Amino acid sequence: LSGITKIAAGSFTSCAISHDGEVSCWGTNLQAKSVSATPFTVTGLPPVAEVAIGFRHMCARTVAGDVLCWGANPAGELGDGRTTDNYQPTRVEGVDHVVSIDVGVNNTCVADAAGAVKCW
Repeated sequence: LSGITKIAAGSFTSCAISHDGEVSCWGTNLQAKSVSATPFTVTGLPPVAEVAIGFRHMCARTVAGDVLCWGANPAGELGDGRTTDNYQPTRVEGVDHVVSIDVGVNNTCVADAAGAVKCW
Protein backbone atom coordinates (compact mmCIF):
# COMPACT_ATOMS: atom_id res chain seq x y z
CA LEU A 1 0.00 0.00 0.00
CA SER A 2 1.13 3.55 -0.66
CA GLY A 3 -0.34 7.02 -0.32
CA ILE A 4 -1.90 6.12 3.03
CA THR A 5 -3.24 8.99 5.16
CA LYS A 6 -4.87 7.10 8.07
CA ILE A 7 -4.98 3.64 9.58
CA ALA A 8 -7.34 1.85 11.98
CA ALA A 9 -7.08 -1.45 13.80
CA GLY A 10 -9.71 -3.57 15.50
CA SER A 11 -10.23 -7.04 16.90
CA PHE A 12 -9.88 -8.97 13.64
CA THR A 13 -9.23 -6.33 10.98
CA SER A 14 -6.85 -3.52 10.14
CA CYS A 15 -7.57 -0.88 7.50
CA ALA A 16 -5.80 1.93 5.71
CA ILE A 17 -7.29 4.96 3.95
CA SER A 18 -5.49 6.27 0.89
CA HIS A 19 -5.16 9.93 -0.08
CA ASP A 20 -8.14 9.52 -2.46
CA GLY A 21 -10.41 8.08 0.28
CA GLU A 22 -10.24 4.43 -0.75
CA VAL A 23 -10.31 1.89 2.10
CA SER A 24 -8.11 -1.21 2.04
CA CYS A 25 -8.29 -3.79 4.83
CA TRP A 26 -6.65 -7.06 5.81
CA GLY A 27 -7.63 -9.67 8.35
CA THR A 28 -11.32 -10.50 8.49
CA ASN A 29 -13.13 -9.38 5.36
CA LEU A 30 -16.54 -8.39 6.73
CA GLN A 31 -18.00 -8.22 3.22
CA ALA A 32 -16.95 -11.66 2.02
CA LYS A 33 -16.92 -13.30 5.47
CA SER A 34 -13.40 -14.55 4.85
CA VAL A 35 -9.87 -13.86 6.05
CA SER A 36 -7.24 -12.12 3.93
CA ALA A 37 -3.55 -11.80 4.73
CA THR A 38 -3.20 -9.21 1.97
CA PRO A 39 -5.05 -5.89 1.70
CA PHE A 40 -8.37 -5.91 -0.17
CA THR A 41 -10.41 -2.90 -1.24
CA VAL A 42 -13.71 -2.38 0.59
CA THR A 43 -16.34 -1.95 -2.11
CA GLY A 44 -19.45 0.21 -1.96
CA LEU A 45 -17.90 3.23 -0.26
CA PRO A 46 -17.68 6.84 -1.42
CA PRO A 47 -14.42 8.63 -0.47
CA VAL A 48 -13.74 7.99 3.22
CA ALA A 49 -12.14 10.25 5.83
CA GLU A 50 -12.13 7.85 8.81
CA VAL A 51 -12.74 4.19 9.64
CA ALA A 52 -13.58 2.73 13.04
CA ILE A 53 -13.39 -1.00 13.66
CA GLY A 54 -15.29 -2.83 16.38
CA PHE A 55 -15.44 -6.45 17.43
CA ARG A 56 -17.32 -7.76 14.37
CA HIS A 57 -18.52 -4.58 12.67
CA MET A 58 -16.98 -1.46 11.24
CA CYS A 59 -18.10 1.98 10.19
CA ALA A 60 -16.71 4.63 7.88
CA ARG A 61 -17.13 8.40 7.98
CA THR A 62 -17.19 9.76 4.48
CA VAL A 63 -15.54 12.96 3.31
CA ALA A 64 -19.10 14.38 3.03
CA GLY A 65 -19.81 13.61 6.73
CA ASP A 66 -22.08 10.60 6.26
CA VAL A 67 -21.63 7.29 8.09
CA LEU A 68 -21.81 3.81 6.59
CA CYS A 69 -21.60 0.64 8.69
CA TRP A 70 -21.44 -3.10 7.96
CA GLY A 71 -20.81 -6.44 9.67
CA ALA A 72 -22.45 -8.26 12.57
CA ASN A 73 -25.40 -6.47 14.14
CA PRO A 74 -26.69 -8.40 17.20
CA ALA A 75 -27.22 -5.23 19.28
CA GLY A 76 -28.11 -2.78 16.50
CA GLU A 77 -24.56 -1.45 16.20
CA LEU A 78 -24.96 -0.86 12.46
CA GLY A 79 -27.54 1.86 13.11
CA ASP A 80 -30.07 0.55 10.60
CA GLY A 81 -32.86 -0.05 13.13
CA ARG A 82 -32.48 -3.83 12.92
CA THR A 83 -30.49 -6.55 14.65
CA THR A 84 -29.72 -8.63 11.55
CA ASP A 85 -26.23 -8.75 10.09
CA ASN A 86 -25.50 -6.71 6.96
CA TYR A 87 -22.18 -7.19 5.19
CA GLN A 88 -22.54 -4.34 2.69
CA PRO A 89 -21.69 -0.76 3.69
CA THR A 90 -25.03 0.89 4.43
CA ARG A 91 -25.64 4.57 5.20
CA VAL A 92 -26.84 5.30 8.73
CA GLU A 93 -29.93 7.49 8.45
CA GLY A 94 -30.40 10.42 10.81
CA VAL A 95 -26.74 11.33 11.24
CA ASP A 96 -25.27 14.11 9.13
CA HIS A 97 -22.21 16.35 9.19
CA VAL A 98 -20.31 13.79 11.27
CA VAL A 99 -16.80 14.86 12.26
CA SER A 100 -15.80 11.91 14.46
CA ILE A 101 -16.76 8.26 14.81
CA ASP A 102 -15.87 5.46 17.22
CA VAL A 103 -17.11 1.91 17.68
CA GLY A 104 -16.96 -0.62 20.49
CA VAL A 105 -17.90 -4.27 20.79
CA ASN A 106 -21.64 -3.78 20.23
CA ASN A 107 -22.04 -0.03 19.86
CA THR A 108 -21.24 2.92 17.63
CA CYS A 109 -21.00 6.63 18.49
CA VAL A 110 -20.61 9.72 16.32
CA ALA A 111 -20.10 13.41 16.94
CA ASP A 112 -21.44 15.96 14.49
CA ALA A 113 -20.24 19.43 13.53
CA ALA A 114 -22.61 21.04 16.05
CA GLY A 115 -21.02 19.07 18.90
CA ALA A 116 -23.91 16.63 19.39
CA VAL A 117 -23.13 12.99 20.14
CA LYS A 118 -25.32 10.10 19.03
CA CYS A 119 -24.79 6.47 19.97
CA TRP A 120 -26.50 3.26 19.06
